Amino acid sequence: MRKQTRPVRWAIVMGSLAWLLGTRATAQMPNVADLQSTFDTIEAPVLKVYSAEEDGHRFVAYLVKWNNCEVVVSDPLARSQFKEGDKITFIAQKISLPGSTINVSSLSFTLLDIIPEADVLSEPDGGTVSSADRKR
Repeated sequence: MRKQTRPVRWAIVMGSLAWLLGTRATAQMPNVADLQSTFDTIEAPVLKVYSAEEDGHRFVAYLVKWNNCEVVVSDPLARSQFKEGDKITFIAQKISLPGSTINVSSLSFTLLDIIPEADVLSEPDGGTVSSADRKR
């Protein structure tokens, strides 16, 4: 299933580009105009949860099956709380810099969901938030 949304795509591209530009290379810096990025949106069940906390900071990532491989999907905001068996939606992104002196052909996996669908959220007045409102 392929779904492309500009804000999400550019946030991921710019984050990846910031990482690329932050790495020091003795060769010429890559030309941003050469950057190529594509992604697919995938849904898969969580096989394992990885998490850590320290001093109020949190890390969370999920092991899933993608193209017959086990891969780790990162939650860069660390706001999700999925459990094994929950289905998550994530982006499989390919970034490359063809024609650059730096050989870049990376593949990354980033979580799109924030909370499990099964969770029921409460509003301050005691009411519940519908799944349509959560998706918005």
